[in-house]
Amino acid sequence: MKKILFITWTRADYWKMVSLIKSVDKHIEFESYVYITGMHMLKKYGFTADEIIEEKHQNIYLNINQYIWERQEMILSNTIRNLSQYIHEILPDLVIIHGDRVEALAGAITWILSNVLVAHIEWGESSWSVDESIRYSISKLSHIHLVSNEKSAKKLEQMWEKIENIYVTGSPDFDAIFSKNLPEIKEVKKKYDIPFDEYWIFIFHSVTTELSKFEKYCFEVVSWLVKSNKKFILIYPNNDPGSEIIIRNLNNLMDKTKINDSYRIFGSVTFIDFLVMLKNSKCIVWNSSAWVRQAPVFGIPTVNIGTRQNNRNSWESIHNVGYDSEEIKNKIDEMWQRTSLYPICLTFGDGKASERFIQAIEQERFWETSIQK
Repeated sequence: MKKILFITWTRADYWKMVSLIKSVDKHIEFESYVYITGMHMLKKYGFTADEIIEEKHQNIYLNINQYIWERQEMILSNTIRNLSQYIHEILPDLVIIHGDRVEALAGAITWILSNVLVAHIEWGESSWSVDESIRYSISKLSHIHLVSNEKSAKKLEQMWEKIENIYVTGSPDFDAIFSKNLPEIKEVKKKYDIPFDEYWIFIFHSVTTELSKFEKYCFEVVSWLVKSNKKFILIYPNNDPGSEIIIRNLNNLMDKTKINDSYRIFGSVTFIDFLVMLKNSKCIVWNSSAWVRQAPVFGIPTVNIGTRQNNRNSWESIHNVGYDSEEIKNKIDEMWQRTSLYPICLTFGDGKASERFIQAIEQERFWETSIQK
């Protein structure tokens, strides 16, 4: 029985992988191991490790690799050390990582130096900031690539990655998006005490290369929230450098306004509940990758703020603005008047990623992938 290790550090990357983990859980030839670290282990962000534990995967290991707002280079160092000890204890046959965060880079470094086969989910996209450099680095360290579409596969080929090691599976989070078992919006509203009939969703992440100006940018964005007179579901950002600026500004907003009248603020919500909130929202306002991935599947309009998602795939439902509060307000007012949904976008998947993943790992050639690059 082959051991497959998944490492997860944020609410987002876990839900990118959960359908794959569950498929491994059920397969008689494979055994799953889930290593939980990062912001999952921080109470400030809802200690989302509990959500993973409730899924009852075969093997789960919890590890604290940071304290609140610890510097990224220290998180990298902590994660490499902790993972090295764990990986030599369980000796996995395959390790699966996702995305472009510092823990993914730590994992790729650790495992390739330990001669363990590494598969990377969702390369081939462009963004901005230091994420771009990290993603490229992880891709060159990984042996196998599980990508969303042919466009991403082509980009990897242009980086001299072998075509036989690239598998077009679609994005695994789309397995949840296309699920027929999503809860009803009334259940989600009751669970989170959301009284609004019409609402917007707001998530704003920091841009690590703009920290010297980010206090000003954040003030402009939160000022717009006050001016808008709209109802909002506010969700805390990832724990990147600068996230404390956003959280402080959001909390100041809560102190100065009637939270029960206009806002609900959450450190975290489950991905399934988030999908239901998103599907039933009026519009989303943020700089998270979900505006280019999940929102267009539902035809929901998006107002993307700032530079964090530069160079991402475009779609007619996505509207880009700067940090100026008046510019944001004008675009939001325009979106508020819209009465119809946009055409849906299926660029990143069709809900069958876990099926394609299992088909891939059932092939002998998958396990014969050379660890020599």
